[in-house]
Amino acid sequence: MINNRKFTIILSGHQTAPYLPKALNSIVAQTFKDFEVICHVEEPTDDSLAICRARAQTDARFKVVSAPKSGAVATTRNYGIDHATGEYLIAAIVSGSATFAIFRNEVIAFAKAAKERNG
Repeated sequence: MINNRKFTIILSGHQTAPYLPKALNSIVAQTFKDFEVICHVEEPTDDSLAICRARAQTDARFKVVSAPKSGAVATTRNYGIDHATGEYLIAAIVSGSATFAIFRNEVIAFAKAAKERNG
């Protein structure tokens, strides 16, 4: 049975181990919990894949895909679009801590708009 979520967050990056723990923790810490995360990891030579898999083992909202290196963000996003169950998509590149401040702001804006629309 597919568990449809409000948001699907598509994460892409290559050799992102230094940033991943903080990025994944910031996603989990969101007050909005109705999301899934697709971590698309391309041929890492660092611990990126292991970090994503460890998170997926403890949180069913996380899915991990290991793929050959394409060098194209579009490849990751297309995979995410094809496999997303969320009503809305958020695509992010893991490159530092600022990434998920943007995600938080998008979710806050969405929640405010929905509240205003639904009373």
